[in-house]
Amino acid sequence: FSWINILMWFMPLGIVSLISGNLLDVEDLAGTFQTIAMYVLTVLLGLFIHILIITPAFFLLLTQKSPLPVYKIMLHPFMIAFGTASSGAALPVTIACLEEHGIDSRIAHFVPSFGNTLNV
Repeated sequence: FSWINILMWFMPLGIVSLISGNLLDVEDLAGTFQTIAMYVLTVLLGLFIHILIITPAFFLLLTQKSPLPVYKIMLHPFMIAFGTASSGAALPVTIACLEEHGIDSRIAHFVPSFGNTLNV
């Protein structure tokens, strides 16, 4: 075991201690959870609007093509990214998927890597 491994084992205990300490100071716990739930729902709604309406509308406007085939092609990299919660884990799958569908290798390597660096 290294110091990092030991730290990683005790990290959840530290996080729970920090959160529970702050929860004890909250007077209206139900109201706080309701506010947090509303915030989470608002963020999720915004993300779904962006993914399902805004992005396809721009794609359709700029290319005059349906975005559905692109979503179908990128389904596997999306599932890897969301399943692992890591854009880095999805990067090789994304590059392979782009190359497999005829995207120039230089572009297929540069654009996802650049986007990954910018956390896009």
